[in-house]
Amino acid sequence: MQIKHDSNLKGFTLLEIALIIAILGIVMVGVLLGIGGVRESAKYVEDQQKLADIKSALLRFVTINGYLPCPDTSDPITEAAEVGFENRGGDNQCQATSGTLPFIDLGTHRFNAYNQAFSYHINQQATDETLIGDANQSASYFGRPNDFGCVGNCFNRNTPPNALNLGSGNINIDDATSTLMERLPVVVISHGKNGCVSHPDANYIAPTDPTFEIRNCHYNSPTYYQVPQLKDHFDDVLIGISALEIKQAAGLFSQASTPPIPNLPNTPQKLTKSDLGSLTSIGQAGGNRTSAYTGNNSDNRVEIGNNLTGSSPVNLAGGNNALYIGNQQNSSISAGEGDNQIVLEKDAKNPITLGDGDNQVTIMGNLDTTLTLGNGDNEIWIEGQVSNNGKILLGSGSNLVFVGSHILSTDTPGVLNTGNPNENFFVSGKTSLTQTEKNKIQNFTFYCTSPTESGSYMNC
Repeated sequence: MQIKHDSNLKGFTLLEIALIIAILGIVMVGVLLGIGGVRESAKYVEDQQKLADIKSALLRFVTINGYLPCPDTSDPITEAAEVGFENRGGDNQCQATSGTLPFIDLGTHRFNAYNQAFSYHINQQATDETLIGDANQSASYFGRPNDFGCVGNCFNRNTPPNALNLGSGNINIDDATSTLMERLPVVVISHGKNGCVSHPDANYIAPTDPTFEIRNCHYNSPTYYQVPQLKDHFDDVLIGISALEIKQAAGLFSQASTPPIPNLPNTPQKLTKSDLGSLTSIGQAGGNRTSAYTGNNSDNRVEIGNNLTGSSPVNLAGGNNALYIGNQQNSSISAGEGDNQIVLEKDAKNPITLGDGDNQVTIMGNLDTTLTLGNGDNEIWIEGQVSNNGKILLGSGSNLVFVGSHILSTDTPGVLNTGNPNENFFVSGKTSLTQTEKNKIQNFTFYCTSPTESGSYMNC
């Protein structure tokens, strides 16, 4: 049997085979590039997850410790044992405002998906030993309570940035054309594949415009950049933490918004006339006192229904004395050793000097003069402010001072006690004190009125 061959059948020509091989090569390149793209996409997703973990760790740190850590500035080669911990200066302020993540303090990741260290950037004023402990400054998010005399947190609900005070030293994240996030106390950056020193891939092609990656490697910058991925080979990933998130982590906006204050004493008693008991009037015409008064060394409990006029000093002498003045105090008041109680319905305009004892003074107006109290557990309530001419001087003891408004005294200190600051408490009727006011109050622990809970106080 013969097999017939179809003379019309033909094989591939060399040209056709070459074309097929070329097409397969192009397809394979595309497949390999696709695999690389999937791999890079997976790395990007891994970086995002690690940054989310880091953000959670930072907020958890605030909840537990009441502050945010400073950057790690240790050299990984010469100071390997110190790597992973925050670094602070001699006054416990942050040693730097940019560095690497203190991953051991936080219990979180050290490296990104490409084995590059995360960089950590914080408020640019956190290196100032004064501002870091001042609740009116954004740097206070990094103040450790025990280091700066804070009880609870060094920051409070009104610490900037907020609607009324934008704060200073915070950081923005931009996309090169607009601001994505602004006034952030904290920014953490994954620098992608190339990090900030050199690119590990020998085949890496430098960006045609590397501006944004280079800027993200600049320490102490007010702005960092999150531009679209793969734009000019940009592969950085950033997260920021806002002031609101920090305050929420600290519990300042929860139902129990004021952190518990250990050993907080009662605020000074705000005396009224009825608290003084039975009083003898020493008023004269019209209820005014128009001449000097000197008590005996016993319990003098007296009242002036109207004004204490000029050139009419009151000396209560020794004893457990009480004095009520229903209107203006235009002459000095003094008393010797004893537990004295003084209530002024208006401003204190002339010096008040009381000897050793557990004295109580309530001034329903402003303090426009010098109030001097001896050694003892003194309680002072000033409904108004300590004006430019006002000053409070206290001896040793457990003193309590409440001032409803501002401390404007031109003297520094304007409020001073000679005892242990841990036993003496200054309580403000405001929700915060300025640094200038704090500078005028020496040897006291500060508390301010809670903005959310009536009758409660928080560190300020």
